Amino acid sequence: MNAVADHNNLFRLIGLYHVHWSSFELAIDIGITKLTGLTAAQTVKRTQGWMISKKVDYLKKLVEQSAYQDKIGILDILAELPATSARNAMAHGYLRFGADRLIVIHRSRAGKPTRLDYTTTDFDKHLKLVSDLAAIIHQPGSMPC
Repeated sequence: MNAVADHNNLFRLIGLYHVHWSSFELAIDIGITKLTGLTAAQTVKRTQGWMISKKVDYLKKLVEQSAYQDKIGILDILAELPATSARNAMAHGYLRFGADRLIVIHRSRAGKPTRLDYTTTDFDKHLKLVSDLAAIIHQPGSMPC
């Protein structure tokens, strides 16, 4: 592949990454709405300004307290996806592109820099993991939504 094609492929993968992540965030909001019995508008008002980590923790608590049949499965996904997704780095980091390469530099709240270095193939595998986990939540019966 040439450099333009490499970059176009990486841009496509980054876009898909954000689409899959946003579907996960939507599922979190829907799960909170269903398990609290609030309307969607009330949920938005209650969770306004919350970071995704707080929403995930809140949904975990709701799932644990619910009569939901597959608590363990959903709790596993709620733990795994945020932990493995590198979402903060992808959303808030600096992206550099090279031939067949994506480098993400991100600083933690404490100021410690993190460097993620993906080949296009590595990032495609990372995207597949995020996509698969996000898709599980949207399968019928996998979430109380």
